[in-house]
Amino acid sequence: MNRFLRIGFFSALLAQNLYSVNANWWWELDEDNNPIPPAGPILRDPLTIYEDSTLNVIANGDGNLGNQFFSGNIIFNHNLVINLLTQRSGTNETTTIYRRDNHFNIANFDGIGTLTLNIDSPNVFAKSIFNFDGGQDGLNLNVKTNIRATEGSQIFSVFRVGGSTLNITNDFIVDLSKATGVFSNANPAGGITNAKTIFDAAGTINVNAANSTAVLIQMNGDIANFGGITTINLANGNSFFKGRVEAVSTSATNFNLSNASLAEIQLTAHNRNNNDVPNFTLNLNSGSIAKIDTKINSAASRLNYNINNASLYADFTYDNAQNPNTPGGVNNPAQALLNITNSGTWYVGKDNAVENLMIGNPSENLTKDNFENLTNLASVDFRFANKGTTLRAIERMNEDNRFTLNIGSIGSPVGLSGGVFRLYGILNANGWNAVNDINTGDLIENIATDQVHTSQLNGTHHIQLFWDKNSFDKSLLNTDLEPRKIIVAKEFATPRNSNFVGAVTPIGVYNYITNLKKENFTYTDNNGALQTGSQWIVTDVQRADNSYMSRLLDSLFQTQFRIYKTQIDTLNLRMGELRKLNRVHGVWLRSKYGRLGSKETNQTLASWDEFASVWLGYDQNFYVLGGKNFLGLSFDVNFFNSNGIPDQDDFTNPSYIGQSQSYGLSIYDTFFFDNGFYIDALAKYYLTKNKFIINSEVLSRNTPKFFSHNFYASFEVGKRFKLPVKLSTSAKDYLYLKPDAGMSFAFSSGQDWSFMDWSNQRVNARLDFNSPVNMRTGLTFGWTWNSRGYEGDLYAGTSFEYDFNSGGDLRLEDFLDRVTLAHRGNFNWRINAGTNVILNEYWRLYFDVDTAFFGIINSTFTLNAGVRINFGRLHPQMPYIPPYMDELEDLNKYPAYRRTIPQVQNYETEGILDNYRGNKKYTIPPKIIIKQKPFEGTQKSQDKQIEQLKIEPKVEQKPQGAPEFIDNPGQINAPSQNYKRDTNMPMYNNLNIEQRSRSMDNIKETYNRGYR
Repeated sequence: MNRFLRIGFFSALLAQNLYSVNANWWWELDEDNNPIPPAGPILRDPLTIYEDSTLNVIANGDGNLGNQFFSGNIIFNHNLVINLLTQRSGTNETTTIYRRDNHFNIANFDGIGTLTLNIDSPNVFAKSIFNFDGGQDGLNLNVKTNIRATEGSQIFSVFRVGGSTLNITNDFIVDLSKATGVFSNANPAGGITNAKTIFDAAGTINVNAANSTAVLIQMNGDIANFGGITTINLANGNSFFKGRVEAVSTSATNFNLSNASLAEIQLTAHNRNNNDVPNFTLNLNSGSIAKIDTKINSAASRLNYNINNASLYADFTYDNAQNPNTPGGVNNPAQALLNITNSGTWYVGKDNAVENLMIGNPSENLTKDNFENLTNLASVDFRFANKGTTLRAIERMNEDNRFTLNIGSIGSPVGLSGGVFRLYGILNANGWNAVNDINTGDLIENIATDQVHTSQLNGTHHIQLFWDKNSFDKSLLNTDLEPRKIIVAKEFATPRNSNFVGAVTPIGVYNYITNLKKENFTYTDNNGALQTGSQWIVTDVQRADNSYMSRLLDSLFQTQFRIYKTQIDTLNLRMGELRKLNRVHGVWLRSKYGRLGSKETNQTLASWDEFASVWLGYDQNFYVLGGKNFLGLSFDVNFFNSNGIPDQDDFTNPSYIGQSQSYGLSIYDTFFFDNGFYIDALAKYYLTKNKFIINSEVLSRNTPKFFSHNFYASFEVGKRFKLPVKLSTSAKDYLYLKPDAGMSFAFSSGQDWSFMDWSNQRVNARLDFNSPVNMRTGLTFGWTWNSRGYEGDLYAGTSFEYDFNSGGDLRLEDFLDRVTLAHRGNFNWRINAGTNVILNEYWRLYFDVDTAFFGIINSTFTLNAGVRINFGRLHPQMPYIPPYMDELEDLNKYPAYRRTIPQVQNYETEGILDNYRGNKKYTIPPKIIIKQKPFEGTQKSQDKQIEQLKIEPKVEQKPQGAPEFIDNPGQINAPSQNYKRDTNMPMYNNLNIEQRSRSMDNIKETYNRGYR
């Protein structure tokens, strides 16, 4: 029964998934019309999409409600696909599939389904597909929407919003890239032609109305705004807009970009009526990018661009009625207003003019590092052409190819210091164009750089001169360039306290600073009158210190040494407590996690690194004379993430990000002496795979990847001393001190790599092989405890370390210079604490935490934890070896008396020897050192004490009488064969002792066997 129920359930589910609705009219989507429609078709409001449905609409003119178009609310419980084919007959007819007017309220598309519209209009253009003309009508589009036009389709407009409201709150994807635009609205004063408009707007449009980062907006098409308010919110890195924006009449078009979203806009501010004021506002935030070509045809248009931690590529073109390049800057109010803050950058691609530029930086951001790194600064950048895609390269500078930026007023927002202007120039006299006075022939200017013109300069701003790499003349460095009259900026106003100052500029492996001088000059104003203004000229160019690029590369390649730092271990960190092991085999597993921090120096950037490693090892231990030895091998994997810190403690925007994985194989030998002293030695090979992503603009687009081969060895000695402090009645609880010392060294292979800097100039880098050495000495204070069947220790320690060769020499070469960066030593004071716990004879755990100070490279913290499992057979008990006996017992202290012994028959030698065995001198006798085997020829031992114990039987003559008993005999005279008494009378009648006979050879052999 259950089987049939399961089959029935899955069959129903399969049928439900395979079932869908195919319709040619809107009313066919209503569930009440299926499967058999009634006499009069039903079309409810709201319409419920109860199954995945497909609607095939052929638009013949304006159409009829319920057939070609619908006007109510829709609930999307499933997906709806609309395939639109246009077949209009009249020129002004629409191809509407959804229309809402004169309803005096806003409809809703709600639900979990998706609306998909496929437009096919190859012969007759599609117009006003969604049509909203009522003043109080509109639509809340709350479902995911996908709109696409087939290749070759003609598009007039998709959404017609005439005085109505359209709110889009969910994903909205429109792709008209393959379509042909036919929207035209032109007059003699100018207009729109050949647009493929997504929005034909005169009402209110809000795309991603809540500005949600979870909503995906992708629009490839045009917008025509004839008087309404259109707002586009792009709030994530996958959202974009690509198309034209036609600002007509008194309208407002707003683009808000954030979180790395993108907009590519061709903006036209139209001049249809003299009283019209088209407004366009662009807000860029959080790494977003906008590329805009702006054509200003209306003198009354207002363009407001706000760039906050984002990039704007924008150029402004004016019609013939406007002349923005007049002396003194911009006199026409129809220019753009730009506000650049918080690392925002405006990239200039040609001559431009704006009415007002407000640019500023926090004073703490105006640092040498930021000028070198080309980051964290609000700036206007002249280095590129074609929207940042082409680096400028000019052989000879003149008025036609220099960029001149005319600004009515330059200032800074309240609370901020000045901005940065990055100009392009040629430092080579052969590339300059001289301008002389017509009357006197005096030199007025050498055209060698871009220029900034303003009518009003407020505050102090910075100028960075980026000299062309191909024509850089080193002979002009540190020379007086003031007579050459290289002018970089002019203020067409009475001289005031405002100023431009030169800033450091990175060029190749070195920094260069261009110094400026402010001086007065005379110009003719628009009325023909002579006026006095200010201009800034170049006085000299000097080479400074290592560039930011050099220090970045040095920090990047120094990661190989920092990885070596993470490989350094002590014996206790690696394997824990090794004493009191009764089993022969051991397997251990340990993990280490921590962070490193390195300080900024004059040759390297600061950095912070995160690492984690896992080790697996096996060893055998065995007793040898004087101690116990551990011989084993291990395998480890180390993960190392590195981050370059661009400026002081800025951890948010790393200049580079590195990921390295190391795979190592080790062999080690550790020996513990019986007196507590130990020696540990380890040899290892590890292979490191490195991958880096450079975020700094000076080396952006570089992603070096390389392998490095490394050989590592370490040696450590130490001893635990028990302190004479009694903590409890148990002898197993005691305090101890353990001094130790270690040395580790490695060999790291070198590396060659070529980089391309911001100017597409090749920079060659070579990292020499490196042999770092680490010397360490430390002292550990601990408490050994034993409680409730568990034992272990708690400890705290400190150590001092010194590193020799904290990184291989780095050799850099660019188009101008070469530089070698060498590394000095590194000192650390380290403190640590930890514990070892012996659970039983099989299991033991260990844990340690440490940190380090005072070094250029320090361990912020390191956590180390491991487990050891002992198994296998028990160690065999070693035979007892008597300790050394310094003096033979003086037997004369005993009274001389004849002992009562059993009768010895036939002078049996073994019995005689047993008789004189005596008593042991010590309960636990000391160790005895035996230097000669007994009965080994005639050789005499040099040890007098052993000689006294040695017995050399010697028979001089056959005895004739009964044996004579002598106390404390010096030697025993034994017969070579058994002696027979004349009368064999037992001493006691009931005593019958078996007679045994052994030769002296047997006795010697027995003693020698005992020695072996």
